[in-house]
Order: sequence, then structure tokens, then C-alpha cells
Amino acid sequence: MKGLSELIEIARSLPEKKIALAGANEVDSLLAVERARVEGLADTILVGNTDKIRHTADKTGIDISNFELVREKNEETVSQTAIRIIKEGRADALMKGFVPTADIMRAILDRESGLLEAKLLSHFALFEIPRYPKLLGITDAGINISPGLEEKIAIAENAISIFHKLGIDNPKIACVCPVEKVNP
Repeated sequence: MKGLSELIEIARSLPEKKIALAGANEVDSLLAVERARVEGLADTILVGNTDKIRHTADKTGIDISNFELVREKNEETVSQTAIRIIKEGRADALMKGFVPTADIMRAILDRESGLLEAKLLSHFALFEIPRYPKLLGITDAGINISPGLEEKIAIAENAISIFHKLGIDNPKIACVCPVEKVNP
């Protein structure tokens, strides 16, 4: 896979997914889910303070009648509500909008009602770099601050799993670190 456009084409060929957007009263998030809707990639459930969501949609010119709205006035439980929607099978993926990172992470990691299924949570990002011939994946640039060997293995396994889902059977892995002293 050479670029994000290939990934988008693959996504277009699959059944449409549904996103639960926690804190949907954020301009860039609304613009992103509107683009995903228009391109037939995903539908979205907008979760949060519906008055604020409507106000933000009006500012951007987005017609929110194309979306399901779930009212959650309590800013502290917006993430929990979005996760509950996923656990109920009404959505396939979680997207962070205008919610504090600590709140959404707490909701994801909650042992009883959260989403964590892997041994270890790590983040993953794909980049398309203009002069690099293929997509570049970066994982765990901040969640696991001082991982030991077992955690590093789990982080690599999480990334490899994502690459496999992207159709990349044999990804090349490099362990890098932003410090001068090696962490064995």
C-alpha cells in the first residue's frame, strides 16, 4: 500500500461502518465525519450536548439531520455514552471530538464498561510522507511511557495486527526512541 488514497478505496469497497463521535461539538471532527458520510465511508452518531453540536454544525454549514444525535449534557460522561453505543452494537468505532483526553481514556480503560480487549493499549497512526514511497505507521508515541520487554512485544504485536488488517503481510518494524540512553 503506497498511499492513503489506496486505503480509502479499500474502505469504499467494504460495508459502511458507523462511528460514535464523543464530543461532537468540534469543528474539525464534524467536518471529518461529514466528509466520511458524503464519500460513503461511514455514518456517525453524534454524542454530546445537542445545543452545542447544532451551534457548531450551523457554523460549518453541515446539515446534522443526516446524523443521529444522542443527547448527553454531562460533559464528563460523553465518552462513556459513546462507548455504551459501541458496546450495544449501534456503532463500530469511537472517535474523539471535544472531550478531554483523560475522560475518553478513562472510559476506554474502564474494566467493566470500557473497550480494551488487548493485553495492552497502544496508539497507532498512519502517515503519507511526500518523498517516502509507502505509508509509514507509528505506534505508541506516548501512551506507554516506560515499557518493559513484554510491553514492547505487545506494542509491536498490536501494530503488526493493524498492518495485517491493512493487507500488509510482512511489515518492517523498527524500534526507535527519543532519548540518548538505550532502554533495554
